[in-house]
Amino acid sequence: MAIDNIIQVKNILYVFISFLALLSIGCHRKDSPQQEPKVRLVATDRALEFDIDPRTYPHSDCVFAHHTGTGERYLVYLNEQLNRIQFYLIDSLRLSHTIELQQKGPHGVGLVIGYYVQTPDSVFVTSKGRKQIFLVNRKGELISTWDYSRYLTRSGMSVSATYSIPTHPLVIMGHEVYMDNFPEGNWNLLNQDNMKDFPIMMKLNMET
Repeated sequence: MAIDNIIQVKNILYVFISFLALLSIGCHRKDSPQQEPKVRLVATDRALEFDIDPRTYPHSDCVFAHHTGTGERYLVYLNEQLNRIQFYLIDSLRLSHTIELQQKGPHGVGLVIGYYVQTPDSVFVTSKGRKQIFLVNRKGELISTWDYSRYLTRSGMSVSATYSIPTHPLVIMGHEVYMDNFPEGNWNLLNQDNMKDFPIMMKLNMET
C-alpha cells in the first residue's frame, strides 16, 4: 500500500531495536549434538528508517516484530492517535497495510493500548480501561470478544485491565491466553497480606 501525502521534510520513524531478537539479522544460532540450540544476540549500531505520513506520530509505546510462516517480516506499530495498527515490511522498509480500529459501534474496541499479532489477519487487541480482549481481522472487523471483568482471585480481589505491550505481551498457546495480573484500585492501600496469595498471571480459555 502506497503512502499518500508524504511531507517534503521527511518524517522518519527511527526504530532503535532495544530487544535485538526482533531482527534475525542480529542473531546467530549455534547448534551442537550435545546441547540444546542457543540464540546469541550480537550488538549492532544499525537503525532502520521508515518513511511515515503526516498523520503518524513518530513515537509509540507499542511496537512489535512479527514473522509469518511464509517469510514476511513486519514491524507492527500502534498509532495511538488514530487508533490504528500499521504493518511495515522490514525488508523493504515500506508500509504494507493498516488496520483501522473503531472505538464504538458493532466493531468497536475502544481506545487501543496494546495488541498481539497472531497473523496479519488475526490480531488480539487490548483497550484502555476495558477488561476485555478483542480479536479483529485485517479489515478491523470484530471477530470475537472475551470478558474477564467478573474475574476474582481466590482471596476475592479484582484485577485491573491488562494491556498487551512489549514489556508484558499476551501469550497465546492453543486456545488459551496468558496475561499479567495486577490488582485493581489504589496500590498504596495494599499490604503484604493482601498480596501474598495474589496470582501474578491469569489464564483465559477462549473456548469457554
